[in-house]
Amino acid sequence: MSGVRDGAHCASDLVILNAASMEELAVVELPLATPYGLHGSFVAE
Repeated sequence: MSGVRDGAHCASDLVILNAASMEELAVVELPLATPYGLHGSFVAE
């Protein structure tokens, strides 16, 4: 499973892959684009 961002079109997809073959099994078009830095943003409690 991987998140894919298309900055040119301001869109994001969730892509499901077969781990053994890297074959694309499904693509889910997300209703909003995920922001850059989503995985690098941490907030201290």
